[in-house]
Amino acid sequence: MMDLSGDWHSYYRYPSTGRGADFWGQNTLRASQNGTVLRFESLPESPSYVLLELELTEDGKMARGTWRERTDPDGYYEGAEYEGTIELRVAENGGRLNGVWHGTDKEGKVQSDIWELARMKKTERPEGLPERWKATHWYPTSDDDGEESDQHEMKSYWSGDTLVLESVPPGDGSYMLIRLHIQDGVATGNWYETASLHGEFKGAEYSGAGQMLIDPDTNRMEGLWAGAGYNREQKKMQIYTGRWEIVPAGENK
Repeated sequence: MMDLSGDWHSYYRYPSTGRGADFWGQNTLRASQNGTVLRFESLPESPSYVLLELELTEDGKMARGTWRERTDPDGYYEGAEYEGTIELRVAENGGRLNGVWHGTDKEGKVQSDIWELARMKKTERPEGLPERWKATHWYPTSDDDGEESDQHEMKSYWSGDTLVLESVPPGDGSYMLIRLHIQDGVATGNWYETASLHGEFKGAEYSGAGQMLIDPDTNRMEGLWAGAGYNREQKKMQIYTGRWEIVPAGENK
């Protein structure tokens, strides 16, 4: 039987009926295994708590069981608890599990969507990384007819093997949090953003994933982000992508 214990990135998509859009929940989970029994659990410092209790099939190709989440007390759902069932397919190399979750929302309606876990690779800690950064991302305008950019001044710190960048409050209510894992000159991770209260998007919340290449001489990171958003012309959700750049503070473009 394949050993699946260790740390994993967890990504699941869920509908928010109150906000009329789909969002991504993202966590780091630690897996323990006893024979065919798997348990994935949030790390102690996580703001929300997620628990998966799974049973592997005899051939080790599927994992089925239950999930439970207590949301972030300071987040949109204010510590609400949810639970349901989950079924995941195990990749042949044991590096990924993906499938579907089922559960009821706060109105009692049954919902289903995708859930994926990816095994975390050992993260490098490059020496000499600055504490202050400037993060810029480019995104479609609200009517998708052009492109705009947004910029945040960021401070950084390490949380275990994760490089965390958090925006310095600019005074307009906007906020950005980026978590990155670094290996072989590539930064991979996820992000969360609250838009400016006074701008076009009026405090809307967004989240997604991204990957960037790191210049070993300048520590400059350049790549792409991805995240879900509502296409007003087509009147449906879609996955958007855009350019993403994170540079040491004070560096000129």
